[in-house]
Amino acid sequence: MRQILTEMTDQALLRYQRSPDDFVRVVRKLCTAGMSEPVLAVIRAEQYITSHPTHDLSLANVAREVGTNIYSLSRYFRKETGLHFVDYVCRVRVECAMSLIAENPSERIKAIFSESGFTSETHFNRVFLEWARETPSEFRKEYLKGYREQRSVKPATQ
Repeated sequence: MRQILTEMTDQALLRYQRSPDDFVRVVRKLCTAGMSEPVLAVIRAEQYITSHPTHDLSLANVAREVGTNIYSLSRYFRKETGLHFVDYVCRVRVECAMSLIAENPSERIKAIFSESGFTSETHFNRVFLEWARETPSEFRKEYLKGYREQRSVKPATQ
């Protein structure tokens, strides 16, 4: 199967060298061949959530964006990801917050919670603690500590 996909990908690349968009479309079609519509809806939902963590990510809004209904999205989302929809959104937003803290450790936590899609600082702190197993402030402190230790280990270049 792998060899067939490799050959088809190579053929598609040669055929679509002038149009990268067409090549991407062909590769996506190959990757999703044989998948049911509900599974594809879950994949599109995951992509939408990770691409738009600060948007209103209610089940209804995401279902509308990916072109399915809330009932099937909820059921298949849990089946395919192993997480409830809301838990997945929280996890993505916590990962976003962790990235923001790592990118700019001096940024105030009050700014980070809204930049990562949370609307309440209390909810942000509770969810962050649940997923990261530490508070945002503790995460920042440990990140900075690890960053300093990592920098001190590197040899000086001459």
